[in-house]
Amino acid sequence: MRTATTSRGTEYDVFGDGPDTIVLIMGLGVQRLSWHRSFCDALVDAGFRVVRLDNRDVGGSRREERPPPSLPQILGAWLLRRKLRPPYTLYDLADDVLVVLDDLGVASAHVVGVSMGGMIAQILAARNPERARTLTSLMSGTGRRAVSKPSLKGVSILLRRPKPGQEAFEAHLVRLARDLCNGAEGFDEAYLREIARAAWPGRPTPDGVRRHLTASIAAGDRTRACGTIRCPTLVIHGTHDPLFSVAAAHQLTEAIPGARLELMDDLGPAFMPRHWPRIADLIVDHIRRASA
Repeated sequence: MRTATTSRGTEYDVFGDGPDTIVLIMGLGVQRLSWHRSFCDALVDAGFRVVRLDNRDVGGSRREERPPPSLPQILGAWLLRRKLRPPYTLYDLADDVLVVLDDLGVASAHVVGVSMGGMIAQILAARNPERARTLTSLMSGTGRRAVSKPSLKGVSILLRRPKPGQEAFEAHLVRLARDLCNGAEGFDEAYLREIARAAWPGRPTPDGVRRHLTASIAAGDRTRACGTIRCPTLVIHGTHDPLFSVAAAHQLTEAIPGARLELMDDLGPAFMPRHWPRIADLIVDHIRRASA
């Protein structure tokens, strides 16, 4: 593995040296470490070069200085459709991914994103079709309010503030993951604590989480844009997701021409080690089908 930082301040890791590149984009407030090393190695073993990156405001990437909208402004936008002016947008975060690819001299890649990262991946594939060879969108949606609006429970989970100190941060992440798993099987607290310890130095601030959330809300309904995506697309979704319903996965699949949907009964947004082999196999199979 090697680590580098782009001119825009995006830190990323590179695994392997395969001829084709898979780029992995994480979700709201989550560091690239949550694309576990074993998962990246599985993709490398399948013959790919793998790139995982930190979005702004998490991990080793740049931290925004401009304050996010207030909580009343966020709730007003979410509940009453009032306009938000985020410090940066999901389109900016998609451009950050393109700069990573430019940094590596990669003309086009297989783009994989989860939750907010899935939204970023969709935007990249729609706006820059020549850069996305395939798209895999996990646990995400188009932003259409009728199906993609997170539940009040989901938003309240995301906005929790951890108490000061590393032990409190670890406990916060474990509770956050447990609630996001929403009763899915295979919850692994030891694994979560390992990730939390590794994530402590690059933990997001509460303002950073709010900046991610406001960028996601401000992106609005991207159904029409998703309809312009032409690369082979796989939608993966779990039936235990408190943020995006299964209806959101069906609507996203219908919006993207030729997209395929794979539902996983035991999956929530917080992936556990037992899920990695299955997800890696689905991504590799999707890429090979597209290349056949």
